[in-house]
Amino acid sequence: MNLLFLSQADVLASGGADMAAAIADAREGFALFMDGKINQPHKVTLKDSKHDPGSIINFMPVSIETPTGTIISCKSVSVMAADPIDVPRIEGLITLFDPATKAPLCIMDGAVISAMRTGAVTAVAAAKLAELKATEIGLIGAGVNMRTQLFGLQAVLPKLQRVRVYSRGRSKHDFARDLSQRLHLDIVPVDTAEAAVRDLPIVVNCIIPGGTPFIDSSWLNPAGFSLFNVGGRVIDPEILQTFDRIVVDSWEHSRHRGGQTHALAVEAGVLDPNRIEDLGPILAGDRLGRESPHDRIYFSPVGMGFADGLVADRVYRAALAAGRGTTLELHSDQPWI
Repeated sequence: MNLLFLSQADVLASGGADMAAAIADAREGFALFMDGKINQPHKVTLKDSKHDPGSIINFMPVSIETPTGTIISCKSVSVMAADPIDVPRIEGLITLFDPATKAPLCIMDGAVISAMRTGAVTAVAAAKLAELKATEIGLIGAGVNMRTQLFGLQAVLPKLQRVRVYSRGRSKHDFARDLSQRLHLDIVPVDTAEAAVRDLPIVVNCIIPGGTPFIDSSWLNPAGFSLFNVGGRVIDPEILQTFDRIVVDSWEHSRHRGGQTHALAVEAGVLDPNRIEDLGPILAGDRLGRESPHDRIYFSPVGMGFADGLVADRVYRAALAAGRGTTLELHSDQPWI
């Protein structure tokens, strides 16, 4: 039995960093999820509280019934609590399985796909929830995932010209230097989180999960504001009461996982869970997206494995067509027992 291995270079050469394609994959995934075509178990998290508190490994299996066949995948992704030396903070693998035999078909780098689909989901949500005429946005965090957040937002915000970015270290300067010319945007590093947030119509947070809230409600635009919280707890749960809409990718999954700001607000009794909306019905047109330029909207995804699976399947098919990757012998006919 043979197994295809796709390195990060193979994934990139096979369209893994194609944001337009990732956005299309994410849209398809939410439509299939709405139609009951996806079997998505809850995310499983392994914590290493003894050796490295705060660091985790997530496991995200999924089965997807598409018009062209079934996709079965599982993403395993590790997230370090602090930036390690000489290795990325987020690493992962995605395994694809044969839907008939359930045997593994392919193992590929998961870091690129995980980051791209995260940016793509924000883009899909922003197209319905954000002020699309926005010319300036604010970013909190300047890591790999924030880069894909900006790639995705640029794809759906046609008038975007200027970006403020804040991080605690040098990464905000590297972010601005690397992406200003590449994306033809005026990207300005700022020294405080307040400077990255105050009076802007769109703010994206993408720092490590958990942490202590540090955004003051007085910094937030009183009208026409969207906060895309893709990372840690940057606002107190009580502040969610001031938002007109609270949208998630799946309330069932985020409620089960806990830990996100909206889940904590419900647990604390400061937020009615009936106010939390899933993104799927909005994308399907069953519910309106942004209804007024004065709406204050909060979006926070828990992260759904179907987006990873759809991107991974597209990459796998492209790699097969181009003859990319390394074929590994998983096992032979040689008796072993």
